[in-house]
Amino acid sequence: MPYNKGMKQVAVIIGLVIIFLIGLWQQFYGLTPLPEPPERQVTVQLAGAIDQPGVYTLDQSARLSDLIELAGGLSESADEQRINLAQKLVDGEKIVIPEIIPREVIEGETVVPAAPPGLSQNINDWLEVPGVGPATAERILDYLAEHPAATLEDLINVSGIGPKKHQDILDFFEKGR
Repeated sequence: MPYNKGMKQVAVIIGLVIIFLIGLWQQFYGLTPLPEPPERQVTVQLAGAIDQPGVYTLDQSARLSDLIELAGGLSESADEQRINLAQKLVDGEKIVIPEIIPREVIEGETVVPAAPPGLSQNINDWLEVPGVGPATAERILDYLAEHPAATLEDLINVSGIGPKKHQDILDFFEKGR
């Protein structure tokens, strides 16, 4: 079917109208840049020898030193030697800052540290112990916060730790993790 001059003009006009409508649509409904994704954050509970214990939310890249600063700093009784200020924070964890426990030594007595070497106040470290799950680890940390001079032997007093689990914990630390 041959095109006549009138059909060509109608086709050009329709094409121009379509181009105009596309331009108009882009002006009102055009692409807008996507918003920047929010920085990921972690929420951590801080307890123990700290000026302002509580629950804090920080950027994912924050370290324990940032959290301590936000919480007003360590208390005078904090045992700074037993914490890692460069520790990365993990969402949902509870960190207990240990206290220095002054103790008089009776002549001839063997001094036992308040916590054995490697005993952590970090819930993630307790989760590495065979048989210790999140609930038990949380109860251990709560117990250690309430009884800062507690030893591994005292963990038998933690709810949910029976003789078998207690022996497994002792064996784990005796073998050096």
